[in-house]
This record gives sequence, structure tokens and C-alpha cells, in this order.
Amino acid sequence: MKIKGMVTVSIGMALMVHTALADDLKPGSELDIGSMGSAPRQTASIYQLGQGNDATILQHGSYNGAHISQQGYANIAHTSQAGNANEARVIQSGAQLEASILQKGHGHDASIVQAGYGKEATINQHGVHGSAEIHQLGNHRTSSITVTQFSRGQAAVQVYRY
Repeated sequence: MKIKGMVTVSIGMALMVHTALADDLKPGSELDIGSMGSAPRQTASIYQLGQGNDATILQHGSYNGAHISQQGYANIAHTSQAGNANEARVIQSGAQLEASILQKGHGHDASIVQAGYGKEATINQHGVHGSAEIHQLGNHRTSSITVTQFSRGQAAVQVYRY
């Protein structure tokens, strides 16, 4: 579903709630929110300021949360969650920034923070209880960063580029 403005969506039976919040302050930005299946307590929020931004959140499972905030022009952010109790956050400010988070399993936590121009970051998490962060700040263009994590317990990866 493509939407503009602010929306709250409830789908399913009495115990099943899906919430989506979108705030798009400029024309030309797009938002896709989808939820696969009928799972309880999925949360998704997307905030966009600028033009030509694209954001997608897909969730399957229970108690997943995904949050995307984009400011600037032609930024892209995608999150996909399959499992339970996963958290994904993307914060981008600048132009032509790309971020992607894929979570399969349970109890993962992932964050991507990017500022500047022309950066790419990807986090792939599989298993249980993985934690990953990517921070790319500064105005210069850098090579893409990909973190792939196969975890069976408390595993943490942090990448900072300034």
C-alpha cells in the first residue's frame, strides 16, 4: 500500500494489532507498509522529510518493531523481519543514501545511521539474539558496508565510519 500523510492501520482480530505511522512532508516520497500473516503486536513507523525518498517495512512473526527516519533526497530504506521480538532502526540524513536490514530469527537488534551523500549499508541477521550497528557519518562518499551475522546467542558487531 502506498500512502502519504499520517495513518494508523489495524488489521486482524481483537488480539491482533498492526500499527503504522507515516509522516511525509514533501511530495515525491513513497512509503510501503506490509504485514504478512496475522501476528500480534507488530509496530512500524516511518518518518520522511524531503523528496524522492523510498521506505519499505515488511514483518512476519510476533512482537517485531521497525522504525525508519529519512531526511533529504532520493534516500532508500528497507527492513524485512521474519521471526519474533526483532528490532530494526534506520536513520538517514542526506542524499542518495541506501540502507537495508534483513532479520530472520528471534531477538535481533539492528541499527543503521547514515549522513552525507552516496552511502550504502546492509545488515543481515540470522539465528537468535544478534546485535549489529553501522554508523556512517561525514560528507564524503564511501564504499558500501555489509554485516552478515549468524548468531546462536549474544553476538554483537559495531561498524563506525567517520
